[in-house]
Amino acid sequence: MAFFRKEVGLSQEELAKLLKVTKQTVWRLESGVTNVGADMIEALAMALRVDPVLLVSERSLKPGAFAEGHVRKLDQVMECLNKALKLAQAHRAYLSKNGDGARS
Repeated sequence: MAFFRKEVGLSQEELAKLLKVTKQTVWRLESGVTNVGADMIEALAMALRVDPVLLVSERSLKPGAFAEGHVRKLDQVMECLNKALKLAQAHRAYLSKNGDGARS
């Protein structure tokens, strides 16, 4: 939850004001000390501009695991794109050297 709060640029105090709770309540929610009901999940999702499912999923993971998982996925995507780029460059170099095969 802290990840999403920081992404939208809110402090714990600002989020507390939006939710009409204390800053300590926000801290307890973020640290997992307090259980979150459906109404609070909905209010949090609206305040943080995220799908409520993401908040529920994040709370089931260890702290930071949600963001770390996305970073790993992005790293995998970037690695795949870099490989594809290298293959395209090698193919272009091959065609430049050997012709594109369309000529007679």
